[in-house]
Amino acid sequence: MLVNDIVIEPNVTLNIWLTTGTYRSATPSNITIQDLGTFPFPPAASPTPTPSITASPTNTPSVTPTDNVTDTPTPTPTNTPTPSFTTTQTNTPTPTETPTPTTTLTETPTATPTETPTPTTTLTETPTETPTNTPTPSSTPPIQGFFFTLQEVGLDVVLSGTGAVNLSSLSSFGVTTRLITILVPVSGEYNVGNVGGAVEFFSGVTLSSYPSFGIGTGANADLTDGDLFGITNSGVMVPYPYTGGILNGSATFTGTTLSTLGATVGTYETKWGTSGASETITIQVI
Repeated sequence: MLVNDIVIEPNVTLNIWLTTGTYRSATPSNITIQDLGTFPFPPAASPTPTPSITASPTNTPSVTPTDNVTDTPTPTPTNTPTPSFTTTQTNTPTPTETPTPTTTLTETPTATPTETPTPTTTLTETPTETPTNTPTPSSTPPIQGFFFTLQEVGLDVVLSGTGAVNLSSLSSFGVTTRLITILVPVSGEYNVGNVGGAVEFFSGVTLSSYPSFGIGTGANADLTDGDLFGITNSGVMVPYPYTGGILNGSATFTGTTLSTLGATVGTYETKWGTSGASETITIQVI
């Protein structure tokens, strides 16, 4: 038996001071543990030493070094966007040719002079330049509230969500760890995002006010990604702590269809408070 790098030979007794809860042995039947009270312990009576003629050699254990391997992270290359240039073609007007007048002389046999005809000038029309239309960029309005989309993608069904909400008119129901991602069309419950993180629920929207979007009684996602948020029977669910920023997440139900999940095509909305669109959760089944 090896204790603190000291070999204990058979039939040898060794006293070991230890702290409660820090010692364990594979052979507890051979070990006696005695509680002597608060450390330092009172000195025990010193027995009269008995001289020993034969000295017992003590074997010194050999320590096997352990190689520590340090993982070196692999740097991730950063993509640098390539600027694009737009070339606008400029039309060059065509110059107008100016005709040269020709004078015809008529020979007069008599003394009566003949009038010289006036030359006729031909006008060339100057082309009109066609202006180049410059497109006016259109701005995308900011996302208000939570917006979810449920649709079939290949052989799977994907629920994706994004947006930000105003929770000022709701009350915190508590903070916990979320371990599942669900889709319950019949009761209007759903959420996205990687499970295992801390979430906070906000009450004030009753479960009876959730719009049902099908007859499905519930399914758990097979793959998840992004922020953990949605609406459940405990209320509006957001990551903890939530400061009002944009959230993005997804949940994938593999090898199934909308029909199998019991989801009905349409747009379904849950509202609360009075601030408008930022107090809204919408799910669109397409």
